[in-house]
Amino acid sequence: MMNTAGRSLDNRMLLYLLCCVISTVTACKKQDAEQLNAPAHPSESSQHQADMETSSSEDAKEVDVVETYTGICLMDSSDPEDPSEIVKQFIIYNQSDFEGFIDSIPESLPSRTNPPPKNDDKLLEKPKLDFEKNIAIVLLNPDTVSSIPVVLSISEDAETRWIEVEYPAKPIGESFPYGTGTYRIAIIPFSGEKKKTYFDIDAD
Repeated sequence: MMNTAGRSLDNRMLLYLLCCVISTVTACKKQDAEQLNAPAHPSESSQHQADMETSSSEDAKEVDVVETYTGICLMDSSDPEDPSEIVKQFIIYNQSDFEGFIDSIPESLPSRTNPPPKNDDKLLEKPKLDFEKNIAIVLLNPDTVSSIPVVLSISEDAETRWIEVEYPAKPIGESFPYGTGTYRIAIIPFSGEKKKTYFDIDAD
């Protein structure tokens, strides 16, 4: 009788110890997982995120587009087999560079007819822009005559400018002359100081 009671007590003790071991192992695994997922420097990470949110949401203000121009233009690339070498987003700060870009706009539209139709692009008139008060945001889309880039939003603070743009999908099977693409120019107010500019690209 005493032996049976002793064995029962021993079994209960073993069961209790086993439960304690399992509980301890589970707690350790949970702690390790929390440490693994936690940032290396929580205070620095939180501060960095706060700075990013402050920069983009509180300090940045929406910028209105003064004028927009769209059309087709000729594009050069140092590697004809790699159109990715073409700079697709840039900013023009003066009339000379502006007219240099206008020189890439063909006077006639791509066509199989002879003579080809005249290009009625407004920029061919070489309008004079006040570059002391404005700058020109230029977006290019090579190898298409129909898919024109879109400016979704422009915002800036004292030092930085963010431009969100979209490149619509090019039609399947579209025919176009080699070295031809589309452009969009957005004229926006100029504060007088060049700012670091980031382009956020949304491509279909």
